[in-house]
Amino acid sequence: MWHTLTAVADARRLDAAEFVKFAMASTDKYGICTDRVDPEVNTWHVDTLVNDFKVVASTFTATRCPKCSGEMRPGRALRNPTGMADVSSTKQLAGVPESWPARMTDCLKCTDCGHSEEDVEA
Repeated sequence: MWHTLTAVADARRLDAAEFVKFAMASTDKYGICTDRVDPEVNTWHVDTLVNDFKVVASTFTATRCPKCSGEMRPGRALRNPTGMADVSSTKQLAGVPESWPARMTDCLKCTDCGHSEEDVEA
């Protein structure tokens, strides 16, 4: 199955113009089909292409926030594996030990609204 580069960029919330430019620089490596109006990539190469782009693009561009479309940049966040909202009181919560296993993790953080996503592959 073939996918247009812009459709892949949109689905993965990447800058489409930069993504297409990156892919077109290595058409042989990623098996890009350039004989169509909008270049296409085979399903087999999509993940490799996206991961390589994220590695290179992390120093130049960022993905967009799914909530406000702001710029997402690498950062750190407190991961709460229990799925509960932040706990500001010292009261014992039902089913949650006093020192629940929250930890710091790498993430992408929105520079506008502060939304975090634990989706750092770069």
